[in-house]
Amino acid sequence: MKYLRKNVLSSAVAYALPLIAALLSIPLLVMHLGTDLYGLYTVCLSLLGFMALVDFGMGQAVIRYVADYEAKEQRNQIQPLLGMAYSMYLLIGLLGAGILYMAAPWLAVGLYREDSGQQLLAQSVLQITAIPLLFSYVNQFFLSICKAYHRFDWPALIHNGAHLGGILLAALLVVIGQPLPIVLWGYAFTHALALLAGYRAARVILPKDIRLVPTWHLSMPAGVWGFSAYTFLGNLVGVLTSRGDKVAVGILLGTEAVTYYQIPYTIAQMANGVMHSLTQITLPRFTELLGNKQHSALGLLYRQVLDAGFILSMTIAVLLVTTGEVFLTWWISPEMAEKAYPVLVVMAGYFFLQSNTLVSYWVLQGAGMARLTAGVAVLDATVYAVALYYLSSYYGYIGAAVALFFLLLGTFLQYYWVVERVGCSYQAHLFRLLGFGVITVGASYAMMSAGAWLALPPLAYLAVNVSLIFVLVLGGGGLCWYWYYRSRLATSK
Repeated sequence: MKYLRKNVLSSAVAYALPLIAALLSIPLLVMHLGTDLYGLYTVCLSLLGFMALVDFGMGQAVIRYVADYEAKEQRNQIQPLLGMAYSMYLLIGLLGAGILYMAAPWLAVGLYREDSGQQLLAQSVLQITAIPLLFSYVNQFFLSICKAYHRFDWPALIHNGAHLGGILLAALLVVIGQPLPIVLWGYAFTHALALLAGYRAARVILPKDIRLVPTWHLSMPAGVWGFSAYTFLGNLVGVLTSRGDKVAVGILLGTEAVTYYQIPYTIAQMANGVMHSLTQITLPRFTELLGNKQHSALGLLYRQVLDAGFILSMTIAVLLVTTGEVFLTWWISPEMAEKAYPVLVVMAGYFFLQSNTLVSYWVLQGAGMARLTAGVAVLDATVYAVALYYLSSYYGYIGAAVALFFLLLGTFLQYYWVVERVGCSYQAHLFRLLGFGVITVGASYAMMSAGAWLALPPLAYLAVNVSLIFVLVLGGGGLCWYWYYRSRLATSK
């Protein structure tokens, strides 16, 4: 992979900057908006990200098949594929934005059953959210073109740059006293700029003889349609679970509960989200190895990326558990720490497990097994929906956090395929899970015990742990890059 180093470094940096900005801005947003309006703001952002992944599977199809056509020198197949994908992005984006705009009054009533004044505010901000939703969605098409040509660096900078700009602008607007609708207009502005940047990047990367215009070509190969349809189904179900849970918690428990659920969720998800950004880079390589039937190299790469993922997710889980309470106290308030820290501990355990299922997901997508990944997503979401309803009803937002573990029930189906086709056995997976799990629990207990014994001041304790985690993350990232690079050398001989 020609741009491997640039892709990894730019993805990591571009992912980290919005994370830091979010951590710094959330206290300001909670302070100036209050827990109730911050919960509404969170619901809007969840809906803003809702359509970003619902692309009828064409995003991954563009990445997979454009790269394949270029490798086989079948460039005449690229124009119909891109024209059809462009049309579908525009159509679904407009449809999604329209549905959100029309459904805003109903959603507002669900969020504020007895407060007509807040219902009008909620309706207004939800309808404004439809505009950046459309911009962000269409931009996914342009960024997928960049990824198809092994340029993951530009999409990382553009997408995360829009996210960073939206966060900073939102913080600025609330500090100077602007209402929530103006804050959402700020998001529309930043995503409009990102859309222009995405179009320009795609136009520069595409060969000059390929036009970037929407067209309809229903005669595309059946494999493209099948892969896209099942990927769409899996993405849709994934979005409903990862974005819709905040809406469900808001309807079941109220918007204040969304705040106590969302803040630790945001911390844990964003900390572990780097795993998704980095493992996605392996998709083209997995596709090449599977297509060329290089089974030994495939197994080697899979195990190395899996180990690197465990190292990184273990480090993140230890950080969340050992410093979460002190961080929330310092970052927001003791009251927030008291209510949100138990949720954060539960979510740290969930994301430790979930992050390491991504490697098997990408190798399955590289093999074109979107039907299996979609089936796993449907199974997990069905069980999760039931668990979320009952656990939230009986145990509040703590129960909602525990329900996340039910999203892992279908993982065994992914590992069954990996065992049969990649050669990484059940015992190897179980050994890694137990080994890294024991290290995670042991390291968390040791660090918390040492902190209590040394009786460090809260800020000193936080500074020491954060400094340690930065060292561990850099080391884990270095190992990830080194192992991947070594596998490339080994398979190129």
